[in-house]
Amino acid sequence: MASVQGSTGVDQDRGMRGEKRTDDCPGEGSALNSGRLAPTPPEEIYLQRINDFQRNEGSAKGEQESDPPIVVRDGNTDHMAKGWAERQSGQSTHARDTNTPDQSVSSTLSALRAKAEQQPEHRFRSLCRLLDHQMLREAFARLKRKAAPGIDGMVHAEYAQNLDERLAALEMRLKAGRYRAMSVKRRWIAKPGSSKMRPLGIPVLEDKIVQQAVKMILEAIWDVDFVDESIGYRSGTGARQSSQDLGNALYGGTYRWVVEADIRGFFDHIDHGWMVRMLEERIADHSLIRLMVKWLKAGVLEEDGQVVHPATGTPQGGVISPVLANIYLHFVQDLWIKKVVTKRCKGQVLFRRYADDSVV
Repeated sequence: MASVQGSTGVDQDRGMRGEKRTDDCPGEGSALNSGRLAPTPPEEIYLQRINDFQRNEGSAKGEQESDPPIVVRDGNTDHMAKGWAERQSGQSTHARDTNTPDQSVSSTLSALRAKAEQQPEHRFRSLCRLLDHQMLREAFARLKRKAAPGIDGMVHAEYAQNLDERLAALEMRLKAGRYRAMSVKRRWIAKPGSSKMRPLGIPVLEDKIVQQAVKMILEAIWDVDFVDESIGYRSGTGARQSSQDLGNALYGGTYRWVVEADIRGFFDHIDHGWMVRMLEERIADHSLIRLMVKWLKAGVLEEDGQVVHPATGTPQGGVISPVLANIYLHFVQDLWIKKVVTKRCKGQVLFRRYADDSVV
């Protein structure tokens, strides 16, 4: 239904050092929020606006304007997160059993969500500080225990044997900037209802852990921004109920045209430059952005043993891929339909999107 033209094709790490935004929030009239994507300058991946960047002479002031860390750990809270978390605690639906998330992690995620909801234009800083031992342990607990291993052959049960030591070493590499994303193992599987094959990317276990932790942070921030019509890979939504809602709406006779769309090769063609620009609408932590770029740029080990480095796309099967896909299509498709298509249509417009499959 929609596509993005003009890949930036630049090294994503360029421009992330020594440059700091002076504004903490993008304007409501920005190109992304309007539902239209503006042409990309050839050598930048940031949204271009006057005074967007403040170079070396303003770095000290920028540090003072940075968000205090949103960290809820053992009562040591330097932010209003504690109050938000307390207000959110009464809404928890988790049972108090062995599967209950770590309370401090749950409180931190609740605080992020509350701030994102209360301040729709806020851009979050210092998010990498949240990738500590507790967050990584919670991320490990949420992984599928019987998932296929990556190129290193490490499985869930083996990693769990020395879990605390392994997670401590992983946390140390993240904090020291020595974390490196390993190549993704690619396997081809049959596409349901078709004779075609689709690629499946399998990261190594430690990459899955870090991706899961970042996924939890992104979901806490972005879920309040997503439109209700986006129903894929989100908590509390599902295709079954949406199908019933669509059926009821179409049965009434109000809608005369139905368009069903599937974006061909969507996960393989996500533009990395645009992906970064979209993430920056809510994230001002360059370290976290660089971490996600490492996964986007990671090599892919083909079944024949060849390693390729794709210029576009995100591995379908990666833990982080669904939330990145939802963020990308939030701007490319959802806002386009709601703010552009709807205004140009004479009648009512109803749509639902599940990942890259849509009904309008």
